[in-house]
Amino acid sequence: TGLGHSYAAHLPRAWTAAVVVLSSAVAVGLGLTGTVSLTTAAAGAALVALVARRAFGGITGDVLGATEQVTEMAVLVSAAALVSTHGWSWT
Repeated sequence: TGLGHSYAAHLPRAWTAAVVVLSSAVAVGLGLTGTVSLTTAAAGAALVALVARRAFGGITGDVLGATEQVTEMAVLVSAAALVSTHGWSWT
């Protein structure tokens, strides 16, 4: 439903899958910090998607914006916590 659904429906699946795989490979290549950040971002996006489906019946433009904000915050908080306790994984 809404503009978010129209946007998501026209994304080429092959390109979307390629971007997800490449981004995931880069994140894992960054070590523990990248892997945990990837995991928390995916969990945050899944949580927003679950809430959106239950509350709105699908994706809207506002849901896409909320997803970006939640995943960005999850990555920043998890990366900061890891770096403060373990240092950068590549040093």
